[in-house]
Amino acid sequence: MRGPSVRVSLATAFNGRRLCESTVGLYEERGIADWRSAGAVDQTEWVNQIRTTSTLFGPYQLQEDFHANYWGQLAMRNCVRQAYNNGTPRAGACTPSTGKNALGEPNMNFG
Repeated sequence: MRGPSVRVSLATAFNGRRLCESTVGLYEERGIADWRSAGAVDQTEWVNQIRTTSTLFGPYQLQEDFHANYWGQLAMRNCVRQAYNNGTPRAGACTPSTGKNALGEPNMNFG
């Protein structure tokens, strides 16, 4: 038996953390050592950049184009966990906050 259908909107989950927004950038552009460094969650894009054929031979993989990166995946996990609501699902939309929670995920507002 299936439970009730619940809608979770991730349309605004990456606001302020999307590609090419002036508030964020690649970690190497921001002077951050790696994704897990202090401040990385608030200063980096949460989506992998779109790569072109000119970047085929480098640290980038075409199959990873335009997918949520490390922080983006953790942000979505936070949203889904909040929607699951300990077994009492609820509908809502996610928007980013600042910093990380106790699970190391980006803080997300859900409602």
